[in-house]
Amino acid sequence: MFASVVGAAMASTVLATADAQDRAGDHLEAVAFDATDGAQIEQLLEQVGLGAAWRAATGLSEPPRALAVRYDDRGSEIVGDLVNAAANLESTNNQHKVVTARLRQVARDELAAQQQERDRLIERNRAGAHLRGMVNLLRSVAIQMFAGNGESDDVLLGLDGPALRNAQRTLELRGHTLEEMIDRRAAALEAFREATDALDVAVAKRLALEATLDEVRAEARDLTRARHELDQQARAILPEAAEVFSLASVPGDAALSPRAVEAYMNAELVMTDVDPACRISWRTIAAVGAVEGAHGNYGLGDLQQDGTSIPRIVGVALDGVNIDNAGETVAVIADTDNGLIDGDAAYDRAVGPMQFIPETWSTWAMDGDGDGEVDPFDLDDAAVTTAAYLCSYGSQRSWENWKTAVFGYNHSAAYVASVKSAHDRIRRVRIRSLEGGPEFEPAAPWGTYVAMAIPDPEGEELENRS
Repeated sequence: MFASVVGAAMASTVLATADAQDRAGDHLEAVAFDATDGAQIEQLLEQVGLGAAWRAATGLSEPPRALAVRYDDRGSEIVGDLVNAAANLESTNNQHKVVTARLRQVARDELAAQQQERDRLIERNRAGAHLRGMVNLLRSVAIQMFAGNGESDDVLLGLDGPALRNAQRTLELRGHTLEEMIDRRAAALEAFREATDALDVAVAKRLALEATLDEVRAEARDLTRARHELDQQARAILPEAAEVFSLASVPGDAALSPRAVEAYMNAELVMTDVDPACRISWRTIAAVGAVEGAHGNYGLGDLQQDGTSIPRIVGVALDGVNIDNAGETVAVIADTDNGLIDGDAAYDRAVGPMQFIPETWSTWAMDGDGDGEVDPFDLDDAAVTTAAYLCSYGSQRSWENWKTAVFGYNHSAAYVASVKSAHDRIRRVRIRSLEGGPEFEPAAPWGTYVAMAIPDPEGEELENRS
């Protein structure tokens, strides 16, 4: 069946601003994130610790997660909200790192100020002890000169005449002059005052750093709370945003989504293990899926994250009267499953995103997602079953075998041309590595493609083997 064209989706680019303060002043960084770029989304979410949650929520392997997509208006808003929350979280994380580093530095400075205060206190106490020693020495000289009358050293300093000469002789006997003692006392007093001033400065510095430390601690606590709130906000949005991204349109094929690419790529991997000689590419499987069921979005159907479509995709009755999506009359295929798969007990109907008729499905059905069930309405199962069916025609690495296999899927040259057209569209789907590596395009068969020139026999009933 032919793909229906979905309207152009809106891209969303978010500007994330990271504010930080370092010791040199305010620092501002701005980084633009494109919310339609899967690689950028994951890079941002990984930076803020949400990468694992994003991978679990999308359920996609690495290549589909790296796709660029287009959203409808709703999807653009939801994923944009997630990217905004993550960008704000990254900004807050950056600020928290800066503030935490500043907190450690201020704490170190405050400890150093405490030590400096202790050192200045010791110096002040030593200067005070030295000053007291000088004062006591002069006082003892005065006591000796005045026979213990208790005069103060200030009286001694005011002596003149014979008393002064006696005092000087007494000091000389002790190895000092009166002038030297006076100078030493004055120097000790000055040293004490300087030590006291230095202690006051050290105390003031320590108190200021304590106040700064309290402020930075409060800022760090606020940022920690903000980080938690933003993390919770992003995690609340993430599941819905992951689903929107998984089911968004991939540029190059309006109906193709990362979720569909996941199913097709998985089918390639399974067939590489089951039949390595086939060498089928997911691009071929996707091309068939585009024509048959618009990658699970045919008609009113919408592909879901679990690989099924709502409502289920069921083709017209193969009664020889109805017209298929190529505008041709369908073959007559009487019921083969009692309506168990297709719900029609009179005629068979092609079902699911890869449009298998019940009889073909019963023969080729494979479990693509490993859930223990085979379901033609599940794109994972249907895609790997399609791969197995195509590989039954031999290696898919040459265009001749490719055309034979696709024609075998639906005996119509027009159908083969439609699948080739879809194959060419999907060629434009480029996938980047999440690690920043080069883009790659899905593989195509070898050689030069030559369109089928065999017309469908006029009047012959067409057999849709799928």
